[in-house]
Amino acid sequence: MLPDGGQGAWLPLPPLGGWLFVLFFSFLWFWGCLLGICGVPGLIHIYFMGFKKFAALVVVAVLCLFFGAFGQGKDDVGGTGFGAESGVGLMVGDSVPEGFWEQEHSVYKGGRVFRENLSAYKGRLLLVDFWASWCGPCMAMLPKVAGLSERFSDGFSVLLVNAEDAGVAGAALQRAGIGMGSVVGDRSIARVFPHRLVPHYAWIGRDGRVIGTSGADEVTAERIASYLSGGSPAMKVKVDRDRSDWLFAAGEEIERVVYRSVLGKGRLSGTGSSFELGAWKGGRRVLLTNTSLQGIYEICFRGLDPSYDVSRLELSVPDRNGFGYRGDPAGRTAWTDSNAYSLDLSMGEASDRELYGHMLGQLNRATGLNGRLEARMERCLLLRVKDRELLEKRSAARFGIMGRLVSQLNGLGLPKLVVDQTGAGYGIDLSPDGNWDRKKLDAALADFGLELVSGKALVNYFLVGDAGKELRNAK
Repeated sequence: MLPDGGQGAWLPLPPLGGWLFVLFFSFLWFWGCLLGICGVPGLIHIYFMGFKKFAALVVVAVLCLFFGAFGQGKDDVGGTGFGAESGVGLMVGDSVPEGFWEQEHSVYKGGRVFRENLSAYKGRLLLVDFWASWCGPCMAMLPKVAGLSERFSDGFSVLLVNAEDAGVAGAALQRAGIGMGSVVGDRSIARVFPHRLVPHYAWIGRDGRVIGTSGADEVTAERIASYLSGGSPAMKVKVDRDRSDWLFAAGEEIERVVYRSVLGKGRLSGTGSSFELGAWKGGRRVLLTNTSLQGIYEICFRGLDPSYDVSRLELSVPDRNGFGYRGDPAGRTAWTDSNAYSLDLSMGEASDRELYGHMLGQLNRATGLNGRLEARMERCLLLRVKDRELLEKRSAARFGIMGRLVSQLNGLGLPKLVVDQTGAGYGIDLSPDGNWDRKKLDAALADFGLELVSGKALVNYFLVGDAGKELRNAK
């Protein structure tokens, strides 16, 4: 590696005048060397060689001076092409370059950080596990891969790789009770096995060749045992989708979206369950992946009425199990394979409310259900402002919206529905406890300039299907 930390570079070329200067002194240097070595007879012999041959010798001599100006970085020793700057990922069947094993990395283990290369993993079946502290599935898999590493320790190893700094990654490992070490602050290994989504697993055989890349489902004891015994079981290759493009098809190159929407059913591989809303190609876009139909309807309702609360959701759908998962958590994955939905909706120059309105209409048309809002006059508890100056002083954007507090209040089991009539843009730093009595709750609200009073108000109820037949809390 060069002193500046680079990987080697050509020295800057001199201008034309500089080249002439170099050639002139090279001429003198060459003749001087010949005179010293060969003497006058040697010079006479060179004269009879001819000027062209002599000129060629001078050019070769000058070039030799400059070929030495290019340095090879530590990561490129042996012509492997491996290094943080290579930017080329390995393919299935490729041999892992020697530089991969020789390059040193920062490793966290047992509360300390040290530098270490990967030579100890060479010649073993290796699972490279890319993980992150903020990734729930990653953290859930760590105990499993640690157990597999211990169980097949004779010929199998796991290399944990994390791009975060040592403090963050180390704290996550300690919380999870994982004693294995992990590469931290990684920038180079991830370039050898490019990916967008974690967890991401790269498999390297004992012969040093890339077996493949996979998701968590392929990391099993049976697969490891098969590889160690010389087998080659089929592997479902992990696909990381480009979330900046259309999810279901390669859309044409357009700069501005007028209207486009796609709704699909069944698990969408290469991405988790997610919800995004924002600007995209000159319009607004809502993107949902691997979400239950009930979850998508609830997002619509919340977009149309920020005061949405699950206690006001009424369902009368023919297939309740297909509408939203209600079984044991262990069966959610199998349920998602057949029942999850993904939606990609974009509109040009639309407000979020218009976007959600179109989204609701599309859901109704595609599913045959009838999702809608219905306003009802009801007796309820009205959350009102008693001291506006105090409320404005103590509310802040970091506490979210006031609807968050209203949802919490409606979860306390109060005798009547709580309706927000504060008109406040921001929330407050208050989290009511289910053990509070009404006196303590009123006192806590008063500290923020708020109060709960009985009254009547139009309240939106959120209906799907033949609304009104049954009231179902969606927990």
